[in-house]
Amino acid sequence: MSLSFLAWNGMKKSPYAYIEGLELGLAAGQKINRIASVASFFLSRIDLFVDPLLEEKGLVEFTGKAAIASAKTAYGLYRTIFSGERWEKLAAAGAKPQRLLWASTGNKNPETKDTVYVEELIGPDTVNTVPLSTIDAFKDHGLPANRLEQQPEHALAILEKRRLELIWKKCLCNWKRRG
Repeated sequence: MSLSFLAWNGMKKSPYAYIEGLELGLAAGQKINRIASVASFFLSRIDLFVDPLLEEKGLVEFTGKAAIASAKTAYGLYRTIFSGERWEKLAAAGAKPQRLLWASTGNKNPETKDTVYVEELIGPDTVNTVPLSTIDAFKDHGLPANRLEQQPEHALAILEKRRLELIWKKCLCNWKRRG
């Protein structure tokens, strides 16, 4: 599923369905310690679509930042969902949290650092489907560090800009039409 900050309700369906499935399995006496799941988040597509709209609205300071901000915000939501009493009961039975899968992480914008979708999204409980050319670039000049959990308030602030929110609504409508 492709995610944006305006699609939280749709995005929440995946982790809650996963949790519910684990609960049903556990209640039926099944072992749940070998079950795994991911929720895919397509990154560069977000920036490819949003950046021209940002430029059109005079919001160039936000170009190349919407996808990372969305991903960091989604990650914070996932960390919240996979914590607390409901999740802890499943974890005690061996359940693994659903992981976010960062997809479309090859940068398609030559004006942005070629490793941006790797460097900015390194963090626990995630998977990154990195293209070979991006792996080579990261090996050459990437800067490994856990940045995913850094500055979540900055990511949310980017997404909460009123004019940016209107652009996101337009994007979400287009994504829904495209499937």
